[in-house]
Amino acid sequence: DMWRAGLDVNYASDDQYIRQYDLVSNDTDVLENQIYAERFSGRNYASARLLAFQDIRIRDIPVDQPNVLPELYASFKGEPGNVPLIKGQWDAEISGVSLLREGNEQDVMRTSLDLGWNRRLVSDFGFLTSVDLNARGDLYHISDRATTPVGSGQSRSGYETRFYPQAHIETSYPMARPFDTYQARVEPVVALTFAPNLTRESDIPNEDSNNVQIDASNLFERNRFPGMDRVEDQSRVTYGLRSGLFAYDGSFADVFVGQSYRFDEGNNPFPAGSGLENQESDYVGQISASYKNIYDLDYRFQLGSRDFRSERHEVDFIADWNRTRFDTTYLYAGELADTDIDESREQLDANLQYYWNKAWRSRVGATQDLGEDPGLREAYLGLDYFNQCLFWSFTAVRNLTNEATGDSDTELLFRIGLKNLGEFEESTLRNASESCS
Repeated sequence: DMWRAGLDVNYASDDQYIRQYDLVSNDTDVLENQIYAERFSGRNYASARLLAFQDIRIRDIPVDQPNVLPELYASFKGEPGNVPLIKGQWDAEISGVSLLREGNEQDVMRTSLDLGWNRRLVSDFGFLTSVDLNARGDLYHISDRATTPVGSGQSRSGYETRFYPQAHIETSYPMARPFDTYQARVEPVVALTFAPNLTRESDIPNEDSNNVQIDASNLFERNRFPGMDRVEDQSRVTYGLRSGLFAYDGSFADVFVGQSYRFDEGNNPFPAGSGLENQESDYVGQISASYKNIYDLDYRFQLGSRDFRSERHEVDFIADWNRTRFDTTYLYAGELADTDIDESREQLDANLQYYWNKAWRSRVGATQDLGEDPGLREAYLGLDYFNQCLFWSFTAVRNLTNEATGDSDTELLFRIGLKNLGEFEESTLRNASESCS
């Protein structure tokens, strides 16, 4: 009852095979293989994995993806309110990873221990406060270091250590007023984060913290770096405002906007283009709305901190009338100064599907490039059949660019799925499901 183990194998004999025959999602550029085991026990969790990767991206110089042999992780959480005197909840995380590459490429082994305590407080005046204290220690062993600055005297192999304490205090003041058919809410929120100035971060290789991007979902995180190899040092204040209207039938409209400000102007650890490279972060926000579970809108944006320049806009819209469903996605991302991305990207995806009855569905969709070189990039037309235990689909796809050659092509795809075996999709037409014996 507490253990789960498994094996995932993905391998392609040719880098173009999977992309050519559309066997997996288009954003699957690295195939992952793993053997894993997990343990679940109350509030505690542990896992062990062996991982290997195959990079099928089109590049002039192939990237040697490291094998992870192994990755170990364990998380322990105490009972809420059971810490003597100060109450709250304690937690501990232990992790270890070994990244191995072929030949004389860089190998990294990392062991980490993170101890923390958190407590949520509600004042008599209505303030909601969460206090999060933690301290983390990392031990690295690096072999065949990839970058060694000239004249630094740094060895290509050796050990590195890091100790990182942090305090994160977040306070909000939610206010609400009921009306006849809806409730209005306003909630200002502010957070103070205290951490020391780390001076030897460049000695630690960055394997898993490269893709940094600020948005509404991670603005108030205590560490905005993904992964473990980079941490957000020094102190800062983060502030924002949430407000919305919430109808009693489930419809709502919700708005959030926020920003953070580092107290120290120098020694910024974030790369250009992340939205965090200046002392004050870019403005980020999100507008979400839903009407009677028929129309759904999600708009996320990022504006420059000093000139309100448009950095990123993402819009997802869905209209579901049961038989007919329409969804569209719009993306705009500006060029990033001091990076290889020197032009803006803009794209629109639109998809329409219609259920003729519970067994038959037709689909049509297109992708339009609106950027520096605008034009239609892809269009498709599909027909699907749903049965209790059988699913098949026929799709014709016209690609107007090919990532490998730049040539256009047309694909005719036919798929069959059996329930509990292979790829299977069920009808989403409401009141149309039947059991499969």
